[in-house]
Amino acid sequence: MKFYALCALLWPLSATAQDIGAAFATASTDTGASVTLYTGRGVCVGEARAAMWRPAPGDSREPVPGCWVLTDGVVLISFLDGERGNIPARLLVRAASL
Repeated sequence: MKFYALCALLWPLSATAQDIGAAFATASTDTGASVTLYTGRGVCVGEARAAMWRPAPGDSREPVPGCWVLTDGVVLISFLDGERGNIPARLLVRAASL
């Protein structure tokens, strides 16, 4: 079993889709993969907010949840599969819903 699948099994039952709040911003790669940042916490703690990585169209991998914080103009993201990433804030596109 993949580690992130195990994390999904351990995800608290109270962490539902409504807990992650509204989409705040998105960053996309040239291949079509994207990370969406949300206003709610989900399973994140402290100042961290929920994030979701989504694969490019046609990629069979599953989306991976994570948590993000903004510091010094860079979004720091830790994903539940153990990966992490840094996204310069200037690359974010604000969600249309805001």
